[in-house]
Amino acid sequence: MIITWLIRTGAVCLLRDAELSLKVILPTVFVALGLIALVQVISFTIGKIVHVMLMVGFYTDSAPVPPRPIEPGGSRIKISPKSLRRIGWVIAGVACFTGVASGAIFLETRNINRTIAITAHRGSSLKAPENTLSAIRQAISDGADYAEIDVQTTADGIVVLMHDADFMRIASVNRRIDEATYEELKEIDVGSWFAPEFSSERIATLEEAMDIARGLIKLNIELKYNRSDPELAGKVARIVQKEEFSSECVVTSLSYLPLIETKGMLPDVKTGLIVAGAVGEVYRVDTNFLSVNAARATSGLVGEAHRHGKTVHVWTVNDVGNALSMIEVGADNIITDDPALLRNLLDTWNDLSDSEKIALMLRNLFIVEGLPVPDEL
Repeated sequence: MIITWLIRTGAVCLLRDAELSLKVILPTVFVALGLIALVQVISFTIGKIVHVMLMVGFYTDSAPVPPRPIEPGGSRIKISPKSLRRIGWVIAGVACFTGVASGAIFLETRNINRTIAITAHRGSSLKAPENTLSAIRQAISDGADYAEIDVQTTADGIVVLMHDADFMRIASVNRRIDEATYEELKEIDVGSWFAPEFSSERIATLEEAMDIARGLIKLNIELKYNRSDPELAGKVARIVQKEEFSSECVVTSLSYLPLIETKGMLPDVKTGLIVAGAVGEVYRVDTNFLSVNAARATSGLVGEAHRHGKTVHVWTVNDVGNALSMIEVGADNIITDDPALLRNLLDTWNDLSDSEKIALMLRNLFIVEGLPVPDEL
């Protein structure tokens, strides 16, 4: 067990940094598998020898009865070389069939030629202040398919883009969003904390975000419940209806009931439950997709979600190694702070042949979990 663990650990260290290099991945996988198989054969052989020696010692100590000699004319069961060859071919055929069937199931569950979408987390928040119109414009420029935005309501009921409950982190202003009107909040600079050139950035409304995104990028609208707000889902649904934006957005939330309310008002809009941790059979919920913490997005969970007719979004993935792991376990949408990096990676991935993609997926024989826990969505 210790030797096998050491081999796997060494393979994982090499595979994590291999990115798209087949020259590293294939030798590492095959050598590691060969060493593990060799260790298992040796340990099995040693175990059998020890077992036989123990049994012989037991019978010796128990005064065993001498074996009865075979009488003249007695018969032995003999297997001809031809029969042995037939048995060997049958075993080889069963092994071959099992391998082919397993490979077919593997390819079917992975769907290697699927289209993988990119979502810019709070807009392109690596290059622009989060949840701003500039971040949405940057997401469009970076080639993202979606811009994820957080929405909540002001004291006078206006739906605005904001992640936190107050402005301390992004503006050093001790003002809660639910205790001020939209006109009051418009005076707060929400861009300078990121860089001086964004000093003119102000809090944006959902309608303004839709105007920027329309026809250029879809919006992932997260219903943010920093406080109890029974009107939020309904207000967002009415804005989507008014702006005729149903085909250009999805709605997500950590809370399930608002998604049910949204679906009742907007049956054509896709909804997604945000899953931060392991909470049971989440793929059974009545939503179109799951938005899963990347540290929890195993091939098993993704496969079950797909079997239940759901796609899987994963968050928040900001480096090539983790992104490749998410592609290889079957994720349909990758949420990232750096959509330009992911767009370059996906373009490279899509240029690979099917056999190269399958070869790259072999690393998941070793790297099945252990991604660092990402930031909150």
